[in-house]
Amino acid sequence: MRSSLFSATLFAMAFLNLAVLPATAKPLFVTANAARGGDGTSWDRALPALAPALAAARAGDAIWVRAGTLELDDTVRVSSGVALYGGFAGSETSPDARRAINFANETVLRIRRADASVVEISDAHDVRLDGFTFTGADGRPGVVLRRCPATVVLANCRIARNTAPEAGAGLCIRDRSQPQLRNVQLADNHATGDANGGGLLIDATSGVDWIDGIINGNIADGPRAGGALILSSSAVPTRLLRCDFYFNESGASGSALDVTGTLDLRDSVICSNLARTAAPGLPLAIHGEASRVVLSGSSYIIGNLSDRAAPRFASAVEGKEHCELRDDAFVSEKETGPAELTLFTQRNDLHTVMPDVFAPPLTTGEPAPGRWVRQTLPSRAGTAAYHCVYLPLDWQPGKKYPLLVGFPGNGPFRNRFGDRSGGMPEDNPMGIGVSGGRGFVVLGLGYLDSRKNLQPTGNWWGDVVATIAYTKDAVRFACEHYGADPTRVVLFGFSRSAIGASFIGLHDDTIAPLWRAFLCYDGWESQADMARNWYRHDQSSYHYDPKDFDGTGVARRFQRLAGRPLFILGGRGEIEKLNATLHWPVELLAKPHRNHNVSWALRATPERAQVRAWLERVLAPPAR
Repeated sequence: MRSSLFSATLFAMAFLNLAVLPATAKPLFVTANAARGGDGTSWDRALPALAPALAAARAGDAIWVRAGTLELDDTVRVSSGVALYGGFAGSETSPDARRAINFANETVLRIRRADASVVEISDAHDVRLDGFTFTGADGRPGVVLRRCPATVVLANCRIARNTAPEAGAGLCIRDRSQPQLRNVQLADNHATGDANGGGLLIDATSGVDWIDGIINGNIADGPRAGGALILSSSAVPTRLLRCDFYFNESGASGSALDVTGTLDLRDSVICSNLARTAAPGLPLAIHGEASRVVLSGSSYIIGNLSDRAAPRFASAVEGKEHCELRDDAFVSEKETGPAELTLFTQRNDLHTVMPDVFAPPLTTGEPAPGRWVRQTLPSRAGTAAYHCVYLPLDWQPGKKYPLLVGFPGNGPFRNRFGDRSGGMPEDNPMGIGVSGGRGFVVLGLGYLDSRKNLQPTGNWWGDVVATIAYTKDAVRFACEHYGADPTRVVLFGFSRSAIGASFIGLHDDTIAPLWRAFLCYDGWESQADMARNWYRHDQSSYHYDPKDFDGTGVARRFQRLAGRPLFILGGRGEIEKLNATLHWPVELLAKPHRNHNVSWALRATPERAQVRAWLERVLAPPAR
């Protein structure tokens, strides 16, 4: 069952493969330390090194490299029309079958020679590097791109632990280059001496289009700025979408970025970066005297630090008149000094781990495999109430699938760790993450207000009666129209909706029988607090019995569990106290990270693996 339900599903593969791919003939195969005599025509006859494969490759060819470490004596140089794919286990027949996106089968290219880059691409087009870790450069940037157009693509790559006495120790983009980056991590690169831009340099003639990036742990020792990135372009726009900057460090101001030119940041976070010994009056997160920075979507800047006793920074971003905030973008102006350096030193943060599942964007229309669709029940036509439905990639008409039903976390919400939640049905991808996108139908539900319209979770559970009715109808509709199995329905919730999994899901004897099991993250334990502080929980709810919020109401809901299994992530100590007398069939897991979001479900984390194993057990048919 595990392989059918939980085989690695890469939602992003079609998305990440949007760039031009060479029309390839039979690929050349490379395996580190393969037996001599191979001609590269199969995995069994793989070449032992990359150099002969590159020498033999022509435009339209692809090179497949097996997991392992290739020690390089010379810089890898790639010609036009050639694609390099890493991350193979050695049995795949297509790049799409790999697990390269989360480095499960990591292919490492490490340069051994001093003063040499790992990879350099110059004057080339239609090139793809996909599924590699580039590391070991000492004296030159790890990856250098010169005069590379938008058909040069780095995808599913990590550029890490490179050191250079120049800007862009990890990645250097220069000389009229405009490459595409897709799902790329820049980590722990170091620009030494007077150099700025520890992770990335984009020179004055270049730009980049980067979607899905993690930029963490990079250091720039220079006197200027840009622990992670220095953008010098004044003419070529640079766009970063869903790129997060964490734990980067600069010798002066601008702990994350130094910008001269136009930078468009959308749905990105700059958080927990450190500006060492910055002079008073300098910006903390983004330095840029002649810049135009646009923050849009749910982007925000928060929790960046200095180790000065009295930093007195002018602002988080230099020149507020040059920083434009759109949509829900936000910049915190709170000064943060040595007393809160644990924000920087304690790095158990999920934002530094590459996701391997990407929830698809919300769409409208008819549900179909792999789509996250906003839907209004026919019985609620003409109202503002809606929910979201996801059909798995392996969905087929007439087949039965277990159903994951979830409510969103508190929202609109953001915290100083860069965690975000909108509080609406589309804002909880936990079900898509834990299922891996296969084998489960997923519903995202919300709470209705007194006018039967949807409200954010920040307003608690709204009209309790209306919300329960909508929930039951949505589950019934999914079972009747999309093959959801009514005997295998799991209710999940995060934060406030982990409490809601009990308050709504076990509220009465009409809704409680719907559920086979309960999966709750970071909130279930707060039900003990509900009885003590009822006024905090009922302030924005309607149509409820006041006793729902006292100890007897909590006890009644717990009784309705009736021996059904629970998986609870977070709040372990409080749950253990409760369960000493209640004896739930519960699997408990302490939360190992500082975050208050569901991104653990979108990454190859130990907790996700444990949840998947639990789901397999509780949904298995009874033994005969």
